[in-house]
Amino acid sequence: MRHHLKWTSLQIDRLNKIRDILEELGDYKPLTLRQIYYQLVGKGYIENKVSQYTMLSNLLKWARIDGQANMNIHNQECEGSTPSPAKI
Repeated sequence: MRHHLKWTSLQIDRLNKIRDILEELGDYKPLTLRQIYYQLVGKGYIENKVSQYTMLSNLLKWARIDGQANMNIHNQECEGSTPSPAKI
């Protein structure tokens, strides 16, 4: 049996916000990590910083590993690049 991770209330809140965004933009799936990131930034849920982009990438990675996120919720095509916070 697989060991499940212990999620903090902040991580659970962020995952719920991501699920809300994915539901809102269901017609545009799969979304890239960058698209999810800028939706979170645009709604004021996270700051536009490289550290927040990295946090989001790690959060989604561990959510997939733990079975909390569907492997098809986002397109990994752009995951190798990092956004420039100054460009928003």
